[in-house]
Amino acid sequence: VRSNEGDTYLIDYKKGGAEGPYQLILYKRLYEKAFPKDDVKECFFYSMKDACFKSVGKKAEQLEQDLDQDIKDAREGYREGSWIAKPDKQSCENCRERRICRRRFNLQ
Repeated sequence: VRSNEGDTYLIDYKKGGAEGPYQLILYKRLYEKAFPKDDVKECFFYSMKDACFKSVGKKAEQLEQDLDQDIKDAREGYREGSWIAKPDKQSCENCRERRICRRRFNLQ
């Protein structure tokens, strides 16, 4: 969305709650890569469920650093053949071996 003043804002509309810490950061990076002369002023989720806008706001800088570190870890791990998923419920959620894997019991 572009304001009357010419500022660009990215809005991700959600049916439910507005979650996904890296999602808006990635959208911002992709947009600015596609349109290098057009900086994004701010990014928002719009929650249809809550009927409100939610901004990453002050967390944006930390999320960018976290995202960069996670990307670096993934690159290095894949290159070395030793990248292991971080232990959390989401890491196992869609895994095909979930039914037989013993590791997931440590995550609950």
